[in-house]
Amino acid sequence: MSTRERLVEVSEGFRRLGMLEELRDGRVWGRVGFGVAGTALGAERRARRALVRARAVGRFAAVVATTDDGELVIGSATPEYRETTGAPVPLAVAERRSGLAVAALLRLGQLAADRGADGVTAADVANALSLEPRAARRTLQRLSAAGVVQPLDAAHTGKVGRPRKAYRVALQ
Repeated sequence: MSTRERLVEVSEGFRRLGMLEELRDGRVWGRVGFGVAGTALGAERRARRALVRARAVGRFAAVVATTDDGELVIGSATPEYRETTGAPVPLAVAERRSGLAVAALLRLGQLAADRGADGVTAADVANALSLEPRAARRTLQRLSAAGVVQPLDAAHTGKVGRPRKAYRVALQ
């Protein structure tokens, strides 16, 4: 039997595509990583990083890495990631989902313990992890998408500008 004959047989004359049915039924995962850079080598490096990040986002995700620290996530977290919202996330799972090193997550957990019910802010994270404030906000967004932190109500300080966001850290 030739390959074409076998394909005609399993696809019922090309009227049924098994891969699409498996995607619909949730039996397979779809993850894509794209890298954008000035050279082929740079694009390949970013594409690899984007694919690793897509695995951490969920079962169906695409990530475009445009700079060494910038990315665009297409899609949303799947129910397997949403169901843990509010519940403590094990350290190894948090590392895989967020892409942050265990040492950084441990510092974040210690910071959360020190801050208590007030939660942590981007400024706190920036100081604890030696990051710029903008990078700290992106880190908190990444941790929020991974289910490691949950935003609390905005703290109104009476000052002009956007209110400071505080986050509750849910690490085991």
